[in-house]
Amino acid sequence: MFALHESEDVYKALVADLAYAAVPTAVMGATIVVVGSFAWSETRDPAVFAATLLGCFASLAKLVLTILQGRRNQAGVLGLAETRWIELAHAVITAFVALSVGSLGSLLFQQSNLPLQMLGTGLIFGYCAGVVARVSIRPRIAAMAILIAVLPGIVSAALFGDPAHGIVAGVFLTFLLGGMESVAHIYRNASRRITMQLQMAALARRDPLTDLANRLGLRERFDALARPAGRLVAIHAFDLDGFKGVNDRHGHAAGDALLRAIAVRARSLSRGDDIVARIGGDEFVFVQTGLTHAREAGGLARRLHAVLTEPCRIGGTEHRIGVSLGYEVAPAEAADLDTLSGLADHASYVAKRRGGGIVEAGADRGGHEKLAGLRLLAS
Repeated sequence: MFALHESEDVYKALVADLAYAAVPTAVMGATIVVVGSFAWSETRDPAVFAATLLGCFASLAKLVLTILQGRRNQAGVLGLAETRWIELAHAVITAFVALSVGSLGSLLFQQSNLPLQMLGTGLIFGYCAGVVARVSIRPRIAAMAILIAVLPGIVSAALFGDPAHGIVAGVFLTFLLGGMESVAHIYRNASRRITMQLQMAALARRDPLTDLANRLGLRERFDALARPAGRLVAIHAFDLDGFKGVNDRHGHAAGDALLRAIAVRARSLSRGDDIVARIGGDEFVFVQTGLTHAREAGGLARRLHAVLTEPCRIGGTEHRIGVSLGYEVAPAEAADLDTLSGLADHASYVAKRRGGGIVEAGADRGGHEKLAGLRLLAS
């Protein structure tokens, strides 16, 4: 019932949602204290006092955990290892809360006082309803909690031996099985919802034709780049010369196939945190990261130009296209996407006016334009 087939991103998103249960946790903790305090005042049973105390401290621990996890969620996406530790902490603390509820409910069922038995029933049902509603996104934790909370009550009711309590035990067992099915149903729906949200978010950041990053994906990934001191970043902007002719003579299907082939070739030269993006039509951007010297950018520009201008066979026809490429280099810690892209794009237009090839944009290390210093490197 609880076979979990979820991606790492879905798993982290579902565990992150456990942080949004502070209010239900506080309400449940207060309910345990109120019911337990009243039951202890009526029975003076040390076991009731111990179960109440356990529930109080376990609920406080869970409340602290949810608050701290919420703050970590706001700080950014958690890593897989930290997410697993948080899930384990939720499982352990939830087990102690469930043990408190189960013990308190079982002790109240053993009393001859009918109102105390009713309080025990309400406590168990209320807790399990909360678990189903809030914890089903981690179904194994939810199932464990329900079993720990309900089974002692079933046993206590069954031990009375009379028909009425036997019916109560049967009802509890029925609701236990129904709760398990509800947990599985809610988990499946939540997992599908999160998967769909992640897929939609990915689609919004990728070009569907080439599977490269689009403008939004390029900006987000560029903003997330590490900016180590002493390192450089280069932006290569290029478009295809003669691409319109391919579309006009051979149709858009051939043009699309050519764009996909260009994307594969460009991506084959990427490494590490490099970013390859299609920003529209036949326009592409290649972000080169981790450079130690500006000449590395020139080396990649020449490799890109050589690879992209190799003949491409599509549908039995060999196509030759040119590439106009401009690039600019800047210190990683001060690199601005818009400034560098503008300079590289301008350089690519200069290359196109000169018949194609490679042009390095002239820019000082502060990012100020020196377009008069454009230098033709290849054609």
